Order: sequence, then C-alpha cells, then structure tokens
Amino acid sequence: MPSAVSAGGNSAARATTLEGLKLSSAVATTFQDTQFTLSTHRKNTVSLFKLHQAAAKFTEATPRGTKLVGEKAFNEAFLACLNRCLDIKKGVVNADRSIKFVAAYSAYAQQQFRAAARVMAGQDAQAPPPDEEEEEDTAGTRFAVVALAKLQGGEDDAEGPQADHPEGSDEESRGDITGVLLKVLRHDPSAEARRAALFNLTPTARTLPYILERLRDVDAINRRCVYSGSLSHNMLNQPGATAPNVPEWAEVIKVGLGEREESVKRAARRLITSWADRDADLEPFIARFDIIAAPDVAASALQALFEARPALLDTVTFGDGFWQNLTPGTAFIGRYYVEHCRTLGQAGEARLEETMPVTTALAFRTQAAWGSLLELLESESEAAEDRGDILLEKDMSVRARGIQSIVNSMLHIAMSADYGDEIGRRKMFGLVRNMISTSLFPTSLIESALDVLFKLSAGQKDFMQIVVELVQEMGEWEKEGERNKTDEDTEESEVESELTPVRRGGASRKTRSKSPDEAEKAKQATVDMRRLVIVRGMLERISSGGIQEMMGLVSQLVTPAMRSHDELVRENGFLCMGLCSVLDADVAATTFPMFLNHVQKSAGVIKLRAMQIIFDMLLVHGIERLSRAQVEALGGGSAAQAKAHEHLVTFLLGLLEDEDADDEEALRIQAAVTQGVAKLMLAGVIEDDVALKSLILIYMTPETAANQELRQCLGYFLPAYCFSSSRHQHKLRRVLVDTFHILAELYYEQEESSEMVSPLQVGLQLIDWSDPLKNIGESPDPTRYADAAAAAAALDMDHLIAESASSPADDSTDPDQTTTESVPKSSARTAIAPALLELCHWFGQAGLVELRGLNPGPVGEGAVPEAPAAASKGRKKASTGGSTLKEKSNSPAVSSKPKARAKTAASSKSAAKTKPRTKTAESESDSDDEENVGGDDDEDEDQADDYGDEEY
Repeated sequence: MPSAVSAGGNSAARATTLEGLKLSSAVATTFQDTQFTLSTHRKNTVSLFKLHQAAAKFTEATPRGTKLVGEKAFNEAFLACLNRCLDIKKGVVNADRSIKFVAAYSAYAQQQFRAAARVMAGQDAQAPPPDEEEEEDTAGTRFAVVALAKLQGGEDDAEGPQADHPEGSDEESRGDITGVLLKVLRHDPSAEARRAALFNLTPTARTLPYILERLRDVDAINRRCVYSGSLSHNMLNQPGATAPNVPEWAEVIKVGLGEREESVKRAARRLITSWADRDADLEPFIARFDIIAAPDVAASALQALFEARPALLDTVTFGDGFWQNLTPGTAFIGRYYVEHCRTLGQAGEARLEETMPVTTALAFRTQAAWGSLLELLESESEAAEDRGDILLEKDMSVRARGIQSIVNSMLHIAMSADYGDEIGRRKMFGLVRNMISTSLFPTSLIESALDVLFKLSAGQKDFMQIVVELVQEMGEWEKEGERNKTDEDTEESEVESELTPVRRGGASRKTRSKSPDEAEKAKQATVDMRRLVIVRGMLERISSGGIQEMMGLVSQLVTPAMRSHDELVRENGFLCMGLCSVLDADVAATTFPMFLNHVQKSAGVIKLRAMQIIFDMLLVHGIERLSRAQVEALGGGSAAQAKAHEHLVTFLLGLLEDEDADDEEALRIQAAVTQGVAKLMLAGVIEDDVALKSLILIYMTPETAANQELRQCLGYFLPAYCFSSSRHQHKLRRVLVDTFHILAELYYEQEESSEMVSPLQVGLQLIDWSDPLKNIGESPDPTRYADAAAAAAALDMDHLIAESASSPADDSTDPDQTTTESVPKSSARTAIAPALLELCHWFGQAGLVELRGLNPGPVGEGAVPEAPAAASKGRKKASTGGSTLKEKSNSPAVSSKPKARAKTAASSKSAAKTKPRTKTAESESDSDDEENVGGDDDEDEDQADDYGDEEY
C-alpha cells in the first residue's frame, strides 16, 4: 500500500491517500478551464503545481529502492490530457491555448524545482543560479543599447578604425562604448538586443565587418535590417560612414539574392533598385561590381533590376555611340539586356528587332574586339617567351581581361542575332572558326564560341565534322610548327659551329642539358589541353546519336591523353572518353571494364572521374547492356544475368565503405558514390533492397557526420524516393525492422562523445518515410505496414521478451538518478530488446500479424498503436512507459561493418519468406522478389571480393 508522507500543505492535509487526490479529474478540470481563456493560465499553473507537490509526497518502499508512485500517477494524468490535445491540428484555438498552458506550466515547475534544490543545498531560494548571473533582461538590454548609442558620438574619429582595445577585451567592454555595442551585436542571445545594436551603429571602417556578419544572422528580421537600414543610402551618407568596397558589395548582393526568406530577398532587391534610381543610368550601377572577377553577382543584380524596373530597358540602345565606346561594363549590360528580352516572349522579340544591329555589322564589331585582344595577347606572349615562360590565362594583364570580357559579351549577343542574312552568317561563321583555331584564344571563351558555332551549323552531324576537322588541323599545325622550329634550331647550330668552332663542345653540352626541354613539354601539354577542351565542349552539346565522325580523334588524341603524365590533360582525357561512352552504347561496352579497373587501382581525381563516368553510363545504358560480357562469361541465361547484376550492385555499394573520415578526397569520393547510387535508384536501374538499406545506414551512421555533401544528398533523396512511389515505400517497409535493429545496436555501442540520433528518432523517421498518406499521386495502401510486420514476425519473440526482462531500464528507479551513459557492448543486444519489442507490439495491435509469445495488451502504460502515425502530424505523442530508449546527444563514430550489413541482408531474406495474415498478392510478389535477391552472407562477400579483383 502506498504510504502518505506528512507535509505542510492544505492539499496533502485533506488527502491522506493517493486516490483521495482524484488526480485524473483534477488535472482534466484544469485543462478544461485553460482552453477557454489565457487570463486564467497563471492561476491554474499555481494550483496545478500544488497538486503536483501533493502527489509527489506519496511514495512506496520496495526492496530495490523508493518507488515514486505519486509522481507517476500525476504524469499519467497529465500526459493523458496532453495527448488529447496533440491529436488536434495546429490552428484550433482551444487546443493551442492548452499547449500554451503546458509550456507555461513546464517553465513554472522547473523554476520551482530549481528553487527547492537551492534551499536543500543551503542557498538562498531567491538568488539566481550561477549559470544565469550574466543573463540580462531583453527589454533592459535594448534600452541600455539605445542609451549607450547616444554617448558614442565622435568616439570612432577620436580613437581610429582599430582602437587600442581589441574587440571582446575587458578594456573594450568597460570603457569603449562602440566596443560594448559590437559585443552585444555579435554575442547577445536576444535577436531584439542585436537589432537594437545594429540600428545604433554607424558603418565605419571598424564596425562595417561586424555589421556585414549580420547577413548570416539566425533572425530573418535582423538580416533584413542590414539591407534596409545599415546599408541604406541615408546611413552610408552620415559623417564618418564607410561604404563597403567592391568585393564586399558583391558578397552582400550574392547573399541577399540567394536568401530563402522572401522578405530578406525583397529588401536586397529594394537596395539594388535604390542604386539605379539614384544613379539614373546603368553604367554607374554596373560600376559597383567587378564584372571580370565576379560576373555572376553582377548578372544577378542586373537581372533583378530589369525585373523590378522594366522602364530601364528603354534606356539601352545599340547605336553607333554604343559600339564605338564599347567598355566591359557597357558590353556586359548589352549582353544581359538581350538575354532578358529573350525571356519576355513576343514583346522581347519585337524590342530586339528594333535595337539589335544587322548580323554583318555585329560580326565586324566582334572581329574588331577580337583583333584588339589578339594583338595584346601576342605582345604579352612574346614577353613571356623572353622570360622562358608560357602565357597563362591567369597571368593576363588587366587590360587584356577587360577586352576578353568584351569579346565574351559579344559572343553571347551573337547567339540572339538573326542569321537570315547569309552574308552575315558566313562572316560570323568564319570569324568564330578562326577564333577557336587560334592558339592564343582564351580557354574561358571556348564555350561561348562553340555555342555560336553550333547555332551556325546545319545540324549536329555538321557541327561534329567542323569541330573534328578544326581539332585535327590544330594538331597538324603544331607538328608543322615543331618541324619548322627544329629546322631553324639546326641551321642556327650549324652557323654557330662554323663561326665559333672552339665553343662547339660547350654548346653541345648546353643543348644536352636542356633535353628534354621542360618548356616544350609544358607547351605541348597546353596545346593538348586546348584541343581536349574543344572536343569536350563539342561532346557536351551533342544530345544523342553516334560519334563515328570523331572515332579518329579518340585514337589520336583522347586515348593518349588518358596516359599523359600531366594531371589536367589526363583528367580531360577521361572526361572526353566518358562523354563518348555515354553517347555511344558500343563504346560504353568496350570502355566499361577499363573504368572499373581505374576505380579499383587509381586514386585522387582520376578515381573520382572514373566513378562519375561509370554511374552516368549505367544511368544511360543500364546494367544489362554493360554487363553482357560478364553474363556470357558466366554461361548466359537469366541466372547468370542475375548473378552479374548482383556482383555489380555489391561492388558499387562496397565503394561506400572503407573511406577515411579525415581525408577530404575520400569524403568527396564517398559523396560521389552516394549521389551515383541515389540517381540509379531514382531511375529504377537499381531496385535491390540492400541498396536502400545501405543508403539509410550510411545516412544515419555517426561516422558520416563530417561529410555534409553526402548528408545533404541523402537528406533530399530518401524522402523524395520514398514518397515518389508506393513500390518504393513497400521496399522501405521490408527493410524497416532490420535497419532499425542495426542502428539501435550501433547507438548503444557508441561512446558519449559521438553524434548520433536516438533509436526513437530513427524509428519515427523511418515510419514517416513509409507513410502512404504522403505518397505523391497515389491512394493509401491498406497493407502499408504488412512488410515491416512480416519482418517483425520473423524475429525470435521469446528471446526478445527474455532480454527485455533483463534490460537495465527499470520503472522503480528514481527518475532523477537515471543514467544516460552508454550501454556496454556486451549488453547492447539486451538494451535494444525493449525497443524492438515495442515496435513489434505496435504491429500486433494494428492487427497486421500475430506475434508469437505476446499478449494483446500494450507494452507499457500509455502506449497506443497510433504512435507511429502521429509522427507525421507535426507533434510527437507523449507516453509514460513502453520505451526504454534514452535521448543522447553524444556518441564516437563506430563504423558500420560489412559483417553487420551481411547479417541484415540475411534477416531481410528470412523476413521475406514469412507471410503475414493480412498480406495482399502484391506484397507477396514483392516478398518473392526480395527472396530472389537475397543470398548467403559468405557468398556475397566472396562475390564482392571477386568483382573487385578481376578486370571485369
């Protein structure tokens, strides 16, 4: 019998037993009262806490310790009322008021608990705790910031941009008012306080960097205030204000136009339009940006300006004055004016017809700009050769880069020209072809020139023939130039030997010391690189069809480039061969084993490119087409085809493992493999359950926490894959229990320093992905959890019940003394047994499968069969028992070993063989397919090893 502990409280004095408190009715009455008005919440909070105190005094002595029966009864009554509110959608006023009351009561109860703990420790109950001594009231902080701002006048001018007090120092916080405001701006947890400091700081050389930091503030209002307040024209015109420089303006616009919050993006656009309204011309506007170093930012700003101020389009004219005074800025404006008009439909076409020059005139203007650039590049190239060097694009002068920008803009404008004029078309065609064939033509302009050449060609086949002839001629010109240079060097050597016979030996030794000439090797690599870039650009513009026209280039240029010692040349050779393989199935069947071999034996960027090419080939041609050679080697037939398919999938999934988490290159490779497998699964090329299971494991394992590229990819892929088809959700349900089992076991094996979500969160996420109500365009399936229930039924329930009974979790333990330390590896299986048992109970209650050894009742008090479905409603259902999963924030990475994956595959196979009572014919066929895919664990590992060792 529970024993009442005497206490000084009216409620405890009136009730001598726990039943006398009538907790269920009292708590329900309080919740009933709070849903009608917010004015009674404070009174109800105090009364409910008194009831809580009275109930907490009832305890029960047991051999294992003191059992808090009173607190448990109060929690059950409280959560029963709360769960009724959580079932209601957000927006219902009565339910929202009850939720606010729960939040207010939780805060009040925690405050009272802390005060009681301080009293028991002999401290003053009214004294703030040590961790709250420095916390300040938000309103008080705001008023203090405003008051300090009134006292900082002229301070920056007196002390200079970087005063003697570094930011964050004690001297700054005590005597430097601006430093105090900067400290509030950077470190105050209140968004309102940071906003007050932001509004009261003038942008100066000292404060501007910290003001720009607020572009990344977590509060959207603060980010918006930077654009509408701190960087506004009025603020920057104040005495002593410092405007951002060109790179800083580029960062401001890039961040603002890339914002997810629409209000911040609108503020950035208003800032851009204010510049144009004040300047009244586009040239001063574009001068704010570095269109050579950061053209993308300037283009985004110009597009946003054209959309916000359509009248500015009337100010752009392509008259004689425009072409005669062409600058990088005006050419840039003309380019994006044309591109914007192309998006306006018929109105834009009419505007272009009025403003665009005739094609012949445009060709002559482009030729004039190219001639100026070529003349300048020749002089700079000669100067570089005199120094024994080669002119690279990054070494070009500022003037050459400006003219290069003009030529680039002219080529983009040429894409919108009307080539009905045959004379103008021929003139532009010859000009572009001559530009590409010139050795000094900048590599960054090749893409734009190829676009114009492709538009001027009669078709795809004609375009290929033109480019192939051009690349072959470039190779012949290079060989002829080498021969001429060799002849000239020989003649000079003969003349020198006749005139100075005494120094002949010295000259020979000097010649031998330079052979092989490093400069000549670098020059040859530059020529090969240029030819490969042209071939690559041509292949990227071909959509389909054969590549018979360029098979000669494959043997003459691409294949030797793949064996080059220059890394860039070799990489581009691989890319060109990969594009050829994607475009031609016969070439793909020939090169597929070679790329597989490079994945196994190469390293660095070559391995990365080889893997990307393999995934692209599989996506275009399929596994069946590329594995014909192996199928024939295995004897042919459907069995050999299935075995070859399994070998390839096992090999690809094996690339996800054994990567060093500290190596950036390995992380990039792992992310590339993940993206490739995800693409193949979305396209239906890979449909194996083990692939989905592997991606879920690699997504949730703590050892991939540092690979943000991988996490971001899977964070989009997994919900998109599951919600795109009911067949995909069936696949997830088949692997749900096994995946949850592995992740829960891994969770309890972790140390406290690791980062891994709890099994409860994992289970809710998996069930949410399998929710048929979120399936796009398909009706819910009544047997939606049949596959997962079948896997649960395949588990040994008797063993799980026995392990659950010996679990370390115990309801009789004092909640305040519950430990969150990691469970030892020896008891990891015992620790996750209750979690698996609860999941299986839910399947049994849902009537999906009859579980052996289980009674029909719930696992723990308060458990309900609707709990998994409630995860998709936005609020998690609360319960008092049934789950022993503990929330932990820390866990080190323990790798998910291939052995664990093999065991999971075997579990999936046994689950597929077990058919639940409610399974439909469709789910039975899915299970049969799963059974055919599965295999013996050792056999899978042997096949993976064989696939990795052979040349395929």
